[in-house]
Amino acid sequence: MLLLSVLASGMKAQLLTGPLEFNPSKWNQVATRLSQGSSSQGLSFTSIQPNVFFELDTLNLPLKDDFSTNRFMKFEPWFYGPPLDTVRTTVRVEPSPLQWPFQYTSSPSFTYVLSQGNQIDSFLNVPHKIIQYNDSLNPFAAKDTVLVWAFSPFRLAFDTGTLSIDTIPQLPDGFVSSDTTDTVRIYGPNGDGSVWIESQTYLNNTMGLNPPTVGMVTFDGTDQYGSPYNFSGTAYGRCDRLISKPINLQYPPSDSIYLSFWVQPQGRGYAPASQDSLVLEFKDPALGKWYHIWSMPGDSARPFSIVHIPITNPQFLKKGFQFRWVNYANQSGNQDHWNLDYVYLARFRSHSDTIHQDVAFVSVQPHFLREYTAMPWTQVTMPEIEQKWVNQISNCGSQARAISYGFEVSDQNNNVFNAYPADYNPSALDTSVIGPYTNSGYSTYSRWSNPDFTYDFALGGYFPLQDSATFKVKHYLTQLNNDALLTNDTVEIEQPFHNYFAYDDGTAEVAAWLGVPGYMAMKFNNNFADTLYGISIYFSPVKENNLSRNIDLHVWRDLNDEPLYTEKVRIGVSPLDQNARRIYQNNGFTTYILENPVPLTSGPFYIGWLQNQIFKVNVGFDRNNDASQHCFYRIGQSWETLDIPGAPMMRPMVANDFNLDQLSNPPVAAETPMMLYPNPAQDQFTLVSAADWYTAVLMDATGREVCRFRSNGEARQTFALPNTPTGAYLLKVNLGQGGFSFQRLLVQPK
Repeated sequence: MLLLSVLASGMKAQLLTGPLEFNPSKWNQVATRLSQGSSSQGLSFTSIQPNVFFELDTLNLPLKDDFSTNRFMKFEPWFYGPPLDTVRTTVRVEPSPLQWPFQYTSSPSFTYVLSQGNQIDSFLNVPHKIIQYNDSLNPFAAKDTVLVWAFSPFRLAFDTGTLSIDTIPQLPDGFVSSDTTDTVRIYGPNGDGSVWIESQTYLNNTMGLNPPTVGMVTFDGTDQYGSPYNFSGTAYGRCDRLISKPINLQYPPSDSIYLSFWVQPQGRGYAPASQDSLVLEFKDPALGKWYHIWSMPGDSARPFSIVHIPITNPQFLKKGFQFRWVNYANQSGNQDHWNLDYVYLARFRSHSDTIHQDVAFVSVQPHFLREYTAMPWTQVTMPEIEQKWVNQISNCGSQARAISYGFEVSDQNNNVFNAYPADYNPSALDTSVIGPYTNSGYSTYSRWSNPDFTYDFALGGYFPLQDSATFKVKHYLTQLNNDALLTNDTVEIEQPFHNYFAYDDGTAEVAAWLGVPGYMAMKFNNNFADTLYGISIYFSPVKENNLSRNIDLHVWRDLNDEPLYTEKVRIGVSPLDQNARRIYQNNGFTTYILENPVPLTSGPFYIGWLQNQIFKVNVGFDRNNDASQHCFYRIGQSWETLDIPGAPMMRPMVANDFNLDQLSNPPVAAETPMMLYPNPAQDQFTLVSAADWYTAVLMDATGREVCRFRSNGEARQTFALPNTPTGAYLLKVNLGQGGFSFQRLLVQPK
């Protein structure tokens, strides 16, 4: 183990500003590529965990992304192949000392020699450099260097009183045990087509009003996990960021390079206030500095508008150029929304270049049920199936285009059992013309905008379902020549039949709440008698932190009668609660398993809650599906129907008994066993896992992140608990490829 000690001698390390230094014997492929340019050619590495680095590929023009697919870089080692290299220098002493450990002084030292006649000769020792690495961006870049001299254990001095030579002991200022190396994993680009390296934004299909194409990113006051940056209702500042990879922009200004994008304030969410803003910044790769280029103040909802930015300044026309958007807003929740779409960076453009020769989906019906978006598998019948779907298809270009549309419906075994046009009239290819959106709006050809879906699941042998199931629908466009983007020509949705009813699509554009004591309730209907086992609610964070608040869950047969069931629960569930689970992700539901399951007959029933204090229970509100006629509230003597179109995100869970481990979304990787000990722990704990690579987040009883841990590839690894107060915690272990596991951890006093 490296021992580097510096005494209080006033020595100050100096930051190196010269070229990068590499260990050429170990740093092979990456070093070769980097050595072809200087250290000023932009960001070469990025790291989100100690000793794990990801080399960033430099993108070439043109760059185009409409957010119809996920093009964010994955910072997970399992997604890449073997690391490019695994060893780096940590500390090096030059020139190498004659022996180790190397003891040194911070001021010049001398070697003393006695000559004839008690004469003392002194010779200045050779200076050494102690080079320290660990640069935050590049593990092979020297970070600091210190000039030192070899320590001499004594110095000689002539004593005029005794006429003799005195030997005076000396103390070193520090020592280095040896030149050292450290294990580092460097992962190279894997050609995944990613564009963005950092984003707290929300990739979605629902927040915008009439976007150019399907998909967008939304900026608000929460991070990528849906958690507020600051739960103080008045907190204001920088919130989300969207940062591009390095780009080769080494072209002359005469090439007429433009960056364009579409932007919309509010959309289906909350309008950003006048003091809020969305800001675009460019990075000078030579200086590593960001510069303000463009901004827009907050405003109420309006159509998407295109913004054109010419790039002519030579300080940006370099290899390694990057751009990013940042929003400034209230940091306390899901509010102050901006929607960004269709980013396009290319040469030989002009300010009038606003047309994309692109035919694309804008939206498709996200389910194929008449009233619900999801149903329990024990309740679904053929009358529940919607036989007319709604699609929106847009021609973003300037000329009419001839295209074809089709869909395929498959079961969870990927067997296609119904398709258009093969199973419908006409069965041959169904081609028609779609005009430009600017003149004609979305396609009105009924076979595409309102296609039939007349498949009989009962005759096909699917209904009645014997267990939970998920069906898939793929919508696609064909016969597209010279289409600007092909990714938006195919859209896939899933139709779940599990153990819950839902009116919502799982995304909260805004929130609904009662600001006074009262009741909220949602109406559902059983086709057959069943049992209610749990209730799921998405508590959307907006300004007020209500995680410590309690509500009384209610179940009614009729709202005018006494409830069938009541139970007091906490909004912010404890990690040790055996009957509740909060999913820690954007739009993550909190589910309460009822202490006593409630038998239900066929017919209507209601779920909801009573709040007997003046605070806001912020419930996610889906504005894309209207179930307001099934939502009721009471703040006086009578029940009222909600008069705002939308669907509160409240779901009854019936059909079969379940446990909390079945609630994780994505599902828990049950095939990856994990063991935690000791438990209770004091200052450290050990995880044993079959997964070599994982990250783990320790959360307290309110769901707040306390600290984060990352594996080093070992099956058994011990982690320190840094100043963790005594109490109960939840350890969420992310195993990669969508799987994770929960471990409950008790911390005792040290």
